[in-house]
Amino acid sequence: MRQGRRYILKGVVSAFKILKNKYSNTINKLKLVIVGKSGWADDIKEESDIAKLGYVSEEELPVLYSCALLFVYPSFYEGFGLPVLEAMSCGCPVITSSRGSLKEVADDSALIVEPMDDNEIAEKIYLLIRNNSLRGELIKKGLNQARKFTWEKTAAKIIKLYEGLM
Repeated sequence: MRQGRRYILKGVVSAFKILKNKYSNTINKLKLVIVGKSGWADDIKEESDIAKLGYVSEEELPVLYSCALLFVYPSFYEGFGLPVLEAMSCGCPVITSSRGSLKEVADDSALIVEPMDDNEIAEKIYLLIRNNSLRGELIKKGLNQARKFTWEKTAAKIIKLYEGLM
């Protein structure tokens, strides 16, 4: 059973390879870009269609989200799911997990997958690539969803909570 970030990443790479093998005629230029600090993706090999960027600064990350065709984040467990909201706030459609808090954070603004099902992940990626209408709808919904989770709103709720406790 896959667990942890390394195994999530292996699942995404597996889904990407399934997708490329099954639909090679229509998506031959598609590339998988892996972002994250070194160490957790060391066992993933770079290939002509798989790039590992390593650590990306907070300033560079929105540029990547904004340029991406989609963002895949099929985590097994997340305390909150900030990367999902970051992608949404940049107008990037999201595919995320049915587990942990991610389904709740994403609401109906993302495609939801079972993180252990590489074939389902591949099919959802293909669906978003081929369906511009759905991509547009998820971008719009994602932008609206991300606006619900600002730092200002979070701070106001915490202050209200503290005031209620006093």
